[in-house]
Amino acid sequence: MKLVEHNPYRIVGLLANATRRDIDRQTRRCKQLLEAQSPLPEDYSITPLGRLNRKVEDITGAASKLNSDADKMGAALFWFYNGHHTDEPAFNALNAGRLEDVLGIWGKRTSGKDVSDSNASAFSNLSTLYLSGVLTVAHEAALKEGISLKLKFLESAFARNLQSLVTDETYKTTNEELQLLFLKQIQSEIEGSKVYSINKLIKVLEGLTFSAKEKFLSSFITGPINRIESAIEVSIGKREKDNANAITYGNELYNTTTAPLKLLTAILPSSDLKLISISDRLATEILQCSKDYFDNHPDKGDAAIALNKKAKSIALGKDAKDRIDKHTTHVNGFVTFINDINFVKSKLEGFSSLKTTIANARDFEKSCRPKLMNLKDKLGAEHENYLDFSSGVVKRVMDMIITLVNDETTLFKEAFQRYHANAIDYSKVRPIANRRGVSVESLIASADIDTFKTLITEALDVFRKLKTLDMVADLRVRYNQLLSDLESLYKQLHTDTKTPVPQPKPQPKKKKKKKAWLWTILIIAIIISVLLIISQS
Repeated sequence: MKLVEHNPYRIVGLLANATRRDIDRQTRRCKQLLEAQSPLPEDYSITPLGRLNRKVEDITGAASKLNSDADKMGAALFWFYNGHHTDEPAFNALNAGRLEDVLGIWGKRTSGKDVSDSNASAFSNLSTLYLSGVLTVAHEAALKEGISLKLKFLESAFARNLQSLVTDETYKTTNEELQLLFLKQIQSEIEGSKVYSINKLIKVLEGLTFSAKEKFLSSFITGPINRIESAIEVSIGKREKDNANAITYGNELYNTTTAPLKLLTAILPSSDLKLISISDRLATEILQCSKDYFDNHPDKGDAAIALNKKAKSIALGKDAKDRIDKHTTHVNGFVTFINDINFVKSKLEGFSSLKTTIANARDFEKSCRPKLMNLKDKLGAEHENYLDFSSGVVKRVMDMIITLVNDETTLFKEAFQRYHANAIDYSKVRPIANRRGVSVESLIASADIDTFKTLITEALDVFRKLKTLDMVADLRVRYNQLLSDLESLYKQLHTDTKTPVPQPKPQPKKKKKKKAWLWTILIIAIIISVLLIISQS
């Protein structure tokens, strides 16, 4: 830490227990040698703590920071002092860079022990060594150990030993004031540090017991609360002037208050009323930003939900959480509603690109049904927009099925013509072949009664499912007629009756059997044609 590395006592090359006369004499001597461009003699600048290139102005500046008792005491808290005969060997090892030896000397006198007259200086000096940052210890661990040792020292009655060595009898202070002096300097350096953070400092202090703890930590509460309150007021002002952009102000508020709120939560328990109050106020304003934005942009529900999640992560009180949950449920419902509309709309627009198959008709109806049911719940069965969507689905499925039935009817007719008269009306068959992407010959060759029965069975199954979907009145009339026609055709195809076949002229047995089958196909085709004519009327 700079508090150690740039300590005024280090720059002048003295221990913290140096007298006023020692400081003045050392200052003059160092300045004279530097002005004469002579090297400075070995002193207590302890070079292993870091490079120290001292100049005249450095010595003058350091000395000026050791004039008052308050300044001297503040600097002494981050430097070494000789308070016991075992300290001198430790200083010798420290100057020589033998850090392990130093740890051994002071560690032996402090580990697992209470502060006493004989080891008080070891507690303070070992703390300074840890805070210097020269030990091969993780930064956070070094900070924790350094602060812990120093506060134990400053909590003890033997902190007065250092005070009496550094200041004169006119300087009056308490252990609590010394602790605050120490911690405020730590805080000041950490606030400008990239290595440590205030949250880490608070985390360290939370695990320690010392008299100034509550007073010091309380100083971290007022500032963050004031910053959060100020940020809330700024957000309210912006939102009221321009609620259409409230999402921006809500996110700004969240980002601005993240650090101070994190600091508060590190200090205060979640049950603390001050923390609950400021957290819920903050969450409520962020929620209001979400509400205002959603009211202006109902199609941007995802952004509102994302902001609600941020508000929920802050809220501590049940009422605040319930309000956030209620609005989130409302927005989620609307987002689902919009998504359902877009889904059905997209399906309707893309229907013309689908191939005409039973599978596509079935999948289309199946995928649209749950979305239509959601829209019905939201809008009501009689709502014009809902009926338009539902009727659109029904009509497209109906048209696809009837096209399939018409195609199969045509194929059976032409199959009969081929076998009976060896003639095919290509103008009727070719469009079907093109729709299915096959040749006319293969299409005619594949026509048989079993395939046709299967098609009608599957078509009727899909058609019946449409009955439970809502549709406009005239479409319902048409649907009922077509359903009746399809059911009649299904029964005709699956009724086991004997179809009268005209007696052919005498010919080979095989030929006779084939002709009877062809007459049966022709009669069925005629029945189908009649049914379709009725359905299209």
